[in-house]
Parts: sequence; C-alpha cells; structure tokens
Amino acid sequence: MNSRVPFLVVSILLVITLGWFTFYYVQASSTISTGNATITSLSNENTALEAAVEKANAEIVSAASSLDAANAQVLALGAQLTASKGQSSTAQTQLQASKAQAAALQTQLATANTQITALQGQASSLQSQLQTTNALAATLQAQTDTLQTQLDTSTNLTSSLQSQVASLQAITGLAVSTTVASLVNVSANTSANATVASFTASYAGYLTVSGNSTSASGFIQVTDTFSGYSNNNIQYAFGTSTTTLVIPILPGTVNVIFGAPTVASTNATVSVNYTY
Repeated sequence: MNSRVPFLVVSILLVITLGWFTFYYVQASSTISTGNATITSLSNENTALEAAVEKANAEIVSAASSLDAANAQVLALGAQLTASKGQSSTAQTQLQASKAQAAALQTQLATANTQITALQGQASSLQSQLQTTNALAATLQAQTDTLQTQLDTSTNLTSSLQSQVASLQAITGLAVSTTVASLVNVSANTSANATVASFTASYAGYLTVSGNSTSASGFIQVTDTFSGYSNNNIQYAFGTSTTTLVIPILPGTVNVIFGAPTVASTNATVSVNYTY
C-alpha cells in the first residue's frame, strides 16, 4: 500500500489542477469571444500539460517501482541487520567466555609460575645438598681408600704375624726339622778330632745324630756358644753299631765333632738333623 501513496497524491494534485482548469474554463466561456486567442493558447498549454502529466505518471510508476525495490532492499537489510545483531550477540557471548577463559588461564599461569619458582628454589637447594653430599662422598671415599690401605697393610701384617706365630708355634712344639748333615764321612785319630757340621741355631731344640764308626771308642761331641750351655764337654759314645743320639742345644753357633781317642785312625758316617 505504501507504493501507491505517491500515485494517489499525484492523482489528487492532478484532479485539483483539472478542477481549477475547469473553473477557469467556465469563467472564461463568457469571454470566449474575446479570448479565442487565449483559449487556443490554453489548449496548447493543456495539451502540453497532458503530455507532462503522462510523463509524470510514467515517472511516478517508475518511482513506485524503484520505491518497491528500495523497500525490498530495506527489508533485506533489516533481515541482515537482525542476523548481524544475533551474530554480534553470539560473538559478544563468545568474547565474554573467551575473556573468562583468558582470566582463568592467566590465574593458572600465575599459579604455575609460583610453583615453578618454588620448584626452582627446591632444585637449587637439592643441587646444593647434592654438591655437599658429593663432597662428603669424596671425603668418605678418600677415607675409605686410606682405611683400605691401612686394612691391606694390617692384613698383610696379620698374615705375616700369623705366619710368625705358626712358625713360633711349630718351633715351640719342636715341629720344625732341618738336615744339617747327611751321611757325611769323616776321619779322626788320637791327635785330631773331625768336625761333622757347624751351623747357627736360631732357636732352642735338639740334634738327632745318627750313624756309626769303625772304632768302638768313637764319640760325638756337641759344642754350643750359648752362654751357660752345660753339655759342651760331654762325649757321646758313637761306636761300630748304628747309633742314634738326641742332644739338646740352645741358640748359638753349634759344632758337631767326631773323635776316637784310642785309635790311630777312625772313620765314621754321620747324619745330623736339627729340630726346633
């Protein structure tokens, strides 16, 4: 209906205009005789006006069509504006939600930074403790190495002492025996005795002298440089029969001597073992 308003207005205007023209025509009919020239002129003008009216009507129709198109565009733009308002509202809601999320994330970030700072402090403290522990470990390792060296030395010393103790126990138990002379052949006469063996005894013990001689008057004598050794002058019979003598000795230089005081020349075969 809005598209017809201009047309009605124009029509009303035209009607009014025609009314005036008609009134003018009635008033002028009394003076037709005097206004033929004017009528002719007015007729021409009327013709021109009719052409103008027709042209105006055509323009009104065109304008009405343009107005309809404009109204359609206005409606379309209104729909677009409504849709845009809805999108804007949605976008605003999303923006608010995004702002809320950003604020929450900012809070979480601040919390995370605080935690990171605390963890960095803990890490620094732990690093310091680790360095202290490493230094202590190095010191303890050095002490351990020193103690291990001392232990090795003590172990070696203990082993050596155990060996000495075992040796001394064996000596104390007279369990060690060594051969001083084995089947030694010697000759003696009334003027000269024969030395069968001479050695240094480190420990108290005894000699086992075995063998025989070619003279029933043969003897064995043992001398010992240990002060107070009381058997230096004893002569043990060592005749033609196989004889075994056990003679105690003390630490010192020990000499085992064979002699035969009544025979010009006597031979003997003698073996000597030292037990300590």
